[in-house]
Amino acid sequence: MTAPMVAEPNPRTPDAPMAFTSTELVHGVVATGATFLVAAPVLTITGMTILSPGTFVFAIMVVAYGTLLVLAPATVVMCVALTPIARRIGRSLRGESRRWPHLVAYGALGALASGVASVAVGAVLGAFAVDGVRVLEGIAFVTPWGGMLAPVAAGSAALGWYLAARRALASDRRAAAAAQLAG
Repeated sequence: MTAPMVAEPNPRTPDAPMAFTSTELVHGVVATGATFLVAAPVLTITGMTILSPGTFVFAIMVVAYGTLLVLAPATVVMCVALTPIARRIGRSLRGESRRWPHLVAYGALGALASGVASVAVGAVLGAFAVDGVRVLEGIAFVTPWGGMLAPVAAGSAALGWYLAARRALASDRRAAAAAQLAG
C-alpha cells in the first residue's frame, strides 16, 4: 500500500505573495519545456516552408528528426540543469506581486538557456564529426539556430511561469472560498 500524498502547505503570505512550493516550481518547468517543444518545431516548419515553398513535407521530416534527436534531449537537460536557477529567481522575486518582473526574469533565463544549449549541442556535434574533432565548427553551425530560437525559449519560459503562477493562485482562491464557506 502506498502512503497518501501530503499537500505542501501554501507558502504565500502578505510579505511573500509570489512564494511557491517545489511542486509549483516543477509545474512551471514542465510547462516551459512542453511549450518550447511544441512552439519551436511549429515555428521552424513554418519558417522553412515560407522561405522555400513546396518543402512542407521535407520540413516536417527534418524538424521531426531534429526534435527527437537533438531538441527534446537538449530541452530536458536544460530544464533539469536550470531548475535551481529558476528556484533562485523565484525566491528573489517572491515578495514582488507585479507579474512583469517575473515574466522578464524567466524570459531572460529562457533566452540564456537557448544560447547555452546551442553552444553545448554544437560542441557535441563537432566533437563527433566524421573526420575528427571540429568543436568550433559545430558551435558555429548550431549557435545561429540557438539565436533564432532564443525568443521562442524566452516566451516559453515566461509562459511556463505564468501558467504555474496562475494555477497556484487560482488554487489559493478556491481554498480561501472553501474556508470562507466552511467558517
